[in-house]
Amino acid sequence: MSELFYSQEQYDEHQDELAGDGFSNELQRASFAARLENPPRNDRALAERLTLAGKHVVVMSAPYECRITSAVIGEDFVVVAFYDNKDDAEGHAWSLHERVCDDASAYVYRALPPEPAAPGPVIEDECPF
Repeated sequence: MSELFYSQEQYDEHQDELAGDGFSNELQRASFAARLENPPRNDRALAERLTLAGKHVVVMSAPYECRITSAVIGEDFVVVAFYDNKDDAEGHAWSLHERVCDDASAYVYRALPPEPAAPGPVIEDECPF
């Protein structure tokens, strides 16, 4: 819930109480700093391009935790390998899946199907109903 401020002076006083950076406590400040220093990886665009090029892409997805607070603050999405053969990719993904911890998952990336085309104009036929 956000607070209401009736004047700029009230807002400035509140910011001074927050150390002027907009964070309400040290944990928020630490999580933000950790995310700036070491941002989570996001290889979704690369996985999409490789998949559209006909490759079978093995990816690993895991929660990204703040090294200071241990809070989950994002997701690591990493391209591990890519193959021409689907069976090789699934074998690699399965071997990774058996070795990683419970929070992470390894799988063969599948691109989302393209959006369906918008329906064309409705053609009225001679049927009255």
